[in-house]
Amino acid sequence: MKKSTLVVLLLAAALGGYVDYTEFRHPKEKTPEDAPKSLYTFSSDDVTSLRLTRQGESSPVVLEHRDDAWVLTSPVSTRADRGNADSLASALAHVASSRALPADPARMKEYGLDPPAASVEIHLKKGETQTLQLGAKDFSGMDVYAQRAGAKDVLLVPDSVLTEATRPVIELRDRAVLDLNGWSLTEIDIRTPKTKFQLEKKDGEWNITEPRPSPADSDETGNLSNSLSSARFADVAEEQAAGPAAAAKYGWNSPQATIHVRNEQGAEATLIIGKKDGDKYFARDASRSLVFHVEESLVKKFLDAGFESLRDKHLFRAKAEDFSHILIKNEKQTIKASISSDGKWLFDEPANLKGKTMSVWHLFEPLNSSKATELMDHPAAPVLAKLSKPVVEIQLTDKKGAVTTLAVSGKDGNAVYARSSATPSVFKMDSYLLTQLNFPATQVLQTSP
Repeated sequence: MKKSTLVVLLLAAALGGYVDYTEFRHPKEKTPEDAPKSLYTFSSDDVTSLRLTRQGESSPVVLEHRDDAWVLTSPVSTRADRGNADSLASALAHVASSRALPADPARMKEYGLDPPAASVEIHLKKGETQTLQLGAKDFSGMDVYAQRAGAKDVLLVPDSVLTEATRPVIELRDRAVLDLNGWSLTEIDIRTPKTKFQLEKKDGEWNITEPRPSPADSDETGNLSNSLSSARFADVAEEQAAGPAAAAKYGWNSPQATIHVRNEQGAEATLIIGKKDGDKYFARDASRSLVFHVEESLVKKFLDAGFESLRDKHLFRAKAEDFSHILIKNEKQTIKASISSDGKWLFDEPANLKGKTMSVWHLFEPLNSSKATELMDHPAAPVLAKLSKPVVEIQLTDKKGAVTTLAVSGKDGNAVYARSSATPSVFKMDSYLLTQLNFPATQVLQTSP
């Protein structure tokens, strides 16, 4: 036998052995015959509308997908809740049956399909319509009986499909308190019987513009803005309400609060909060005649908000890279540093550290994170006396030569007083700030590259 022929035979035997090993000893896994079988092949993106006919409801629920958004056209005409509408469409697109039973006419009532608990018409982009009827739960409580239009079998499908198809209308409609899409608020104007104030956002920072100009606390203002933009009404009091009678009934003539907002796109909206009704309040979007209830917790945010609660209580807010020179005088020593051309902070004083790198986060982190427990616009004489002899003085020179001066007093119990040259107000702070700023130069020496 030729050598080449022998090689071919050996390769053929090896290949045969591999096939035997993979196909017979390790056969491909097959889908179990009792595995759930998908009812449909369309995706949720193919759904153009859904019509739900449900027991006990006189009008069908109709959802339509338009311009990448869902709208509710029956039993009311309004925007739909996108999340819940998408969830329903997805549940129908992915519904699978775990078992098929003969459609015995004598048992259709037992299955809850005569009449069905819910009948769903699914309209698709290609003009097709699929109909699925949903009935009662089976003995396990995890599946429900279902039947496709014209099918001979009754199917068992997950009960989550019935849950999605029988959501209350209030959960399928968009319950945003203001009809303002895709917003990022830039103005908030709040009027109550006791106060009024206005907030404006510029270059990412919130400022109070009324009753007097002042930086706003970003956390407090952001919380207020987010509460408003994410607010949802609890239920509908009346779909259409207008005229003097409605104004008197719901309290529009003397509202508890009126909140006017503007977003980045220039769109505006107004929320009016009227009379209290039990543990909720009547409210309306000024652009609609719909009257709804909002939770007391939401109303309280606006009634409690005011100049003092929203003004910025940070003594200082800036980054190290905004400055070129630092001077610190505290009980330990005097420290001076300058920023180098390559962005490093180098000691100028004390002399024994000159040219070495200063770790400036020890200074800027406590300055930026500390918030006053109280802001004093008209500090008493004893407070001013303490600040006249500060324990810590800091001078920060920016790259244009402007100087910001900060002073921190000695302890007064568990507090210290601080002042910035940027504002006449005095900040009452926790005394821990003094501990953080009263450091020696060796503590802020950067020892690693």
